[in-house]
Amino acid sequence: MIPYIVKGTVSVTPYMGDTYSTEDIRIVMAQDENDAKLKYEDYWNDKTDEYSVYYRVSCNVMETIL
Repeated sequence: MIPYIVKGTVSVTPYMGDTYSTEDIRIVMAQDENDAKLKYEDYWNDKTDEYSVYYRVSCNVMETIL
């Protein structure tokens, strides 16, 4: 596994509320860039809870220097 830096913009929409965006940077251990992107997106998608809060994310994956 290789560490990747993933920088994303997370749109948060509370149920019956206004959407706001926040920046998020995480290190993701993955096989390749595509795997890192999928893991990051899955992380936020799994946090979505219907009738509570919804998350939508767009991200950029960068290689780290070892």
